[in-house]
Amino acid sequence: MALVLFSGSVKAQAWQDITWTNGGEGMVGEELKGGQVLFNAYGFYDAGYGYLFNVKKTGADSYDLQGTNKMIQKPVDKQGNPFYVVQNKNMMGAGMHMKRKEVNRHDLLFRYDEKGKLESVYEQTSEDMREFTGYKIMQFIEGRYYDSKGRLYEFSDNGDCTIAGRKTRYAINFNTPSPDFIIDVEEQVYYLTPTVKGMDINIAKYSKDEEMYHKGELFTSLKADNNTYRWAFTSAYPCSSYLLNLLSKDVLRLLRNEIYARKGWTFSSADLSVYFNSCKWYESAGNNNGIKFGGMETLNASLIKYAEEH
Repeated sequence: MALVLFSGSVKAQAWQDITWTNGGEGMVGEELKGGQVLFNAYGFYDAGYGYLFNVKKTGADSYDLQGTNKMIQKPVDKQGNPFYVVQNKNMMGAGMHMKRKEVNRHDLLFRYDEKGKLESVYEQTSEDMREFTGYKIMQFIEGRYYDSKGRLYEFSDNGDCTIAGRKTRYAINFNTPSPDFIIDVEEQVYYLTPTVKGMDINIAKYSKDEEMYHKGELFTSLKADNNTYRWAFTSAYPCSSYLLNLLSKDVLRLLRNEIYARKGWTFSSADLSVYFNSCKWYESAGNNNGIKFGGMETLNASLIKYAEEH
């Protein structure tokens, strides 16, 4: 699977026809007169609604977006059909707040909740939203794992995999209302569950009535390879809020703390200390006060923390 993500300077970008997604919602920009932007939004289950914002440039590479329900001109699409502008503040209507800024050369939209906490980030993409989210899932499970017999299970983010020591291919299964940790391997469909230790693989059972898969019998439980970072992508790419909502609180906590561990953070929590000391790549810096984090690491730690708390 090839995912096309855009990165580059914010000041080099406009708003018109740019597609943004946080993995669970997509938005296409529509520039209006008077410094307003309308986002034609859609999800996995609905489409045809809009978010209207007053936009203020706050720096060379940043913008502030304040939600409004007051339109300077009537928003219509290219065919002349009017958009429905959401006015419920819980759905980014009047009173809601976004920002656009660059992090590690990624041009991003930051979405804040009613209390001013960062809850989600939208990335630019040319891919279908399901394909985008499917890639994020593949990116998350990428790595080496071992079963109780020591057999290798390995997943890449391009579809290559090794199952019980045998090389083959896998793909995200899209025969569901929305993407999940469900994969196709040859003629078999598996339901994956990320765990603190690694990953559980169950046989997937499809329900025609519900149009979704359920976990069947356990196929195997895997332990992640402790020789390398498990989620190195969090230093380079934003976390998908949709993906984070699929993870358990325990896995979210481990995901966030691996960001700290890669810098040599010394943990006061006994379970985290035991876990990361078992990782061959981990080495304590001894003094947390001197540790510095990159912009993407700080961003992802905030996003994961928000998911843990909600």
